[in-house]
Amino acid sequence: MRRRDGAIRWALYRDPFDPSCYVETYILETWIERQRQIERFTVADHTIRNRVFSFHVEQDPPVVSRMILAHVPPPAGP
Repeated sequence: MRRRDGAIRWALYRDPFDPSCYVETYILETWIERQRQIERFTVADHTIRNRVFSFHVEQDPPVVSRMILAHVPPPAGP
């Protein structure tokens, strides 16, 4: 679903010390792509998301964080 909606990379990680903890990451080229992704969310996407959330054992929904790439200038050379 993420790749279909414009993600250029997608991964799912499992914490080796807490096998019940998973982290999904995906990368979009721009923040505008993120906005478009929200607009393209379909009824089928809601069904998939609800199915994924059904595996969450806590009462609250999973924690979601959004981040943008930090451009760090290269170190000054000699």
